[in-house]
Amino acid sequence: MRVGARVLVNGDVFDGIDFRDKRFDASVLLPELRGEKDLQGAVVRLAAEYFEPYRRNVDVIGIGNHEEKWIGWNANDPVARLIERLNAKNEKEKGEHRIRHGGICGYIRTRFQMDPTDPRGAKVNHDLLYHHGSGGDSPVTRGSIDFYRRENQFIFDAVTMGHKHHRSFMDGCVIELSARGHLNFRERKSIQTGSYYVNYRRTTQRRPLAYSYAESKAHSPKPHGGMFLRMRPMLTQQGEGKTRVRIRQVMQDVMTQP
Repeated sequence: MRVGARVLVNGDVFDGIDFRDKRFDASVLLPELRGEKDLQGAVVRLAAEYFEPYRRNVDVIGIGNHEEKWIGWNANDPVARLIERLNAKNEKEKGEHRIRHGGICGYIRTRFQMDPTDPRGAKVNHDLLYHHGSGGDSPVTRGSIDFYRRENQFIFDAVTMGHKHHRSFMDGCVIELSARGHLNFRERKSIQTGSYYVNYRRTTQRRPLAYSYAESKAHSPKPHGGMFLRMRPMLTQQGEGKTRVRIRQVMQDVMTQP
């Protein structure tokens, strides 16, 4: 809210782990949810309270493997229910903003107008590919192999994934040939966001069993938080004289803080 960032939530909003899952731990259930017979409804209502202050900044909420499990077990999409609640409040304000359901993967295209005063002027696009992610923990590669796979499967300016709870970044660049035969250097940013789950906890003599599933399986401690992608549309020039050409592109900066 402070910097006016647009927000993409790339799945696993909900833990989606109940008593049927081997990772279920009753000790971590929030006090607000204990005793609820409609547990899924209560979880959605609680999530809506968390998102309420930021709903005007959120553009897309997708699903992850945790929501997939709930959908498979209960035939009900908690992300859709969450978006319905948030958009109902947006509608009451008579504004145009609506949060979109992102599913498991997709593209988000941002179009920049180079001259804001000229509605018919030059424009440049930025294509962000998102996918929740898949596979195991990857404690050694930390998801870098997934980055290489996406680069060989899709065309994008930036790609973002989650799932593995590692927060990491990889820089890349490709060269494409323009219609006039000039070389265009295209940045490709690969971003993997972390989570907000504390997978190692301090146990005590009174609560010796308060360790997490991740700790019992000797998973590595994980970095927390998302990432900021700053996009800067720029007009550059190549060549001189008659061979000079103007190139519109979007420069990108990846940061852990705005």
